[in-house]
Amino acid sequence: MPKIFSVASWNVEHFANNRDRIRENVQFVQQSNPDVFAIFEVEGKQVFSDFVSLMPTHNFFITEDLSKMETLVGVNRNLTAFVTQRQSIKSKIPTLRPGALVTLAIDNQFYSILFIHLKSLPDPRSWGLRDDMISHILNLKKALDKASRKPEGANFICMGDFNAMGLNVTYAKNDMSGAAELARYGKRFKTREMRLLDKTAPFTW
Repeated sequence: MPKIFSVASWNVEHFANNRDRIRENVQFVQQSNPDVFAIFEVEGKQVFSDFVSLMPTHNFFITEDLSKMETLVGVNRNLTAFVTQRQSIKSKIPTLRPGALVTLAIDNQFYSILFIHLKSLPDPRSWGLRDDMISHILNLKKALDKASRKPEGANFICMGDFNAMGLNVTYAKNDMSGAAELARYGKRFKTREMRLLDKTAPFTW
């Protein structure tokens, strides 16, 4: 099957206004040159402007919200796309990150790519928020399936930092490892005809 487009996401921890670091990360992205990509934890305005000037092959968008960490999205200029924020992913917590939904139109087909950065930490509240955020992702897939009016459903990719850190229940025996949490998400995704990709590298997919 021929490649339709390439996509990538990367969490650059506390990505602020360090010009050398910005240039280094732009060069790293350019090595693989994805058609669509997202950078998480953007904290400095200079990051956006430098990506715009250093990668003229792409159009850029950035989320705007109460969180100090925004998501930068780049889309190849040769592609037809629109980008929206998905506030529902935040589970009604103002300081969490919204999802960035990129919709591509290629050869009369629509492809939806949701970039997400879920709540971190293994405490029960954070675990519960991640679980609820997954529910909103599944609801979005359901809505896209309905809108597509196709038996096989919508063309949908969800990627980003799931922060699957597991669950740590103090003074109880209900702890869950990060791997078990991710496996649980995999089972939930199957209810919407979604699947986890196989892991092919120690720290990436």
